[in-house]
Parts: sequence; structure tokens; C-alpha cells
Amino acid sequence: MSHCVVDLVKLDRLDCLIRRKATGSPIDLAKRMGVSRSHLFRMLSFLRLQMKAPINYDRYISSYYYSYSPKFYLGFERDRFNETSMENISGGNEDDQKFNKTQNNEKPDDELELNKKGVL
Repeated sequence: MSHCVVDLVKLDRLDCLIRRKATGSPIDLAKRMGVSRSHLFRMLSFLRLQMKAPINYDRYISSYYYSYSPKFYLGFERDRFNETSMENISGGNEDDQKFNKTQNNEKPDDELELNKKGVL
């Protein structure tokens, strides 16, 4: 495995341990992760500063934890929309549809009805 992939796997493992509040002390965590203590601190610093992870340390339980429950997702997921499904999506209210017709130089439906009745 490449160095980058190994680090991503380790970040994912670190996230899992922090969520469970099962990291132990920094020295224990570094041993568990198979990294030096300084590398562990670089990983934690990256998560805190670059990824904005709300990581804190509790000396009483001797574990890192998240101050709130963030969503950390490492991977890809299928895009819910593709070009075909986007073409089938419509929305807005009646006024929006009238506006879109006038933007395309089409007459809104109510104007067409009034024309048929001879009002316009």
C-alpha cells in the first residue's frame, strides 16, 4: 500500500477510536496505531486544524473525544443524481413556471387562455 493510503486508513482508525472514547493516553494510542508519538500529534493536528475536527482530550477518562458528533466520511458514495434524473426534476410554484416561460419568450398559460377568449 502507498504511504498516502496507509495514512488515510490510520486517520479512519483514529476517528473510530475517538468516537468510542477508547484512545487511551497519547503514548498508548501511538503504540496501538503503530506510529510514533510525534506522528500521532501531527495526525491530531491535521484533523483539528485542516479538517476542523472538534477533538479534545479528557485526562479523567484518559481519552480523546469529539466535543460534538461530527461526520467524518472517508470514501466515495454513488451520486444520487445523474443527467437523466436531473432532466426529470421539476419544482417551484406556478409563478416560477410562468416566469420561466416568459424568459423563453413563451406566453404563460393564463395569457394564452385570455387570448383564446379574445380578452387580449
